[in-house]
Parts: sequence; structure tokens; C-alpha cells
Amino acid sequence: MRRDAERFQERGAEVVLIGQGGVEQTRAFCQDCAVPFPCLADPERKAYAAYGLGAGTPAQIFGWRVWWRGFHAIRRGYAAGKPIGDVRQMPGIFIVDRTGIIRFIYRYRDIADNPPNELLLEQLARVKG
Repeated sequence: MRRDAERFQERGAEVVLIGQGGVEQTRAFCQDCAVPFPCLADPERKAYAAYGLGAGTPAQIFGWRVWWRGFHAIRRGYAAGKPIGDVRQMPGIFIVDRTGIIRFIYRYRDIADNPPNELLLEQLARVKG
């Protein structure tokens, strides 16, 4: 999403990253990764629970696809840092309209999953449509 931050903003999206670390951990992560969006700390993972994001299965955390994508990330110069919070916590992306109604949900298939920005931008267009 970082690469297309301007495109998300052009479509009126307000992107917010919610991390499960404490305030300092979240701030450091967002600075280190040059996250161009507001970053919120949720060490008790209340937002994750409220949005129905639970713990992943062993396959979602340690499956072959996770290892394969991790290997390719390292080859491209991306290294995973020390895990923060519960490594089993599954991520998700939610598009919430201005009235607070969830219009789109993307639940990660595994921790290496990452939806294409085009999918998210298309969904934003539908919400605004």
C-alpha cells in the first residue's frame, strides 16, 4: 500500500495501520518501514478481536507458502525483524465507509499473504461508486 499511497489518497481513502505492538514499537516499525499512513498501537489486540481477526493455524503461520515467500523476500533484500506481539495473529484489511459500515474485508490466507493494491483500489471505487 505504501507504493500506492498517493493513489489511495486520490480516491479519498484514509489508510490507518494498526499494529499489535506498544506505542514505541509501533512508532519504530512505521519509521523503519517508512509507512506514509497514521500508525496506531493496539497491544491488547482489541481492534483485531472487534474485526474478527483471530489466531492463524500452524499452516497459516509456518506453511510452505510462508517459507517460500519469506525466502524470496530475503533474496530481494527484505529481512523480517523480531516478531512483535502474538506471531499467530492474522492480519486483515477493511474498507469502512464514512458512516462506519464495513464495505470490504480482506482476510489474509496466511501471514505471507498481501492483497494486490489494484484489488483494494477497485473496492474503494465501488464504495465511492
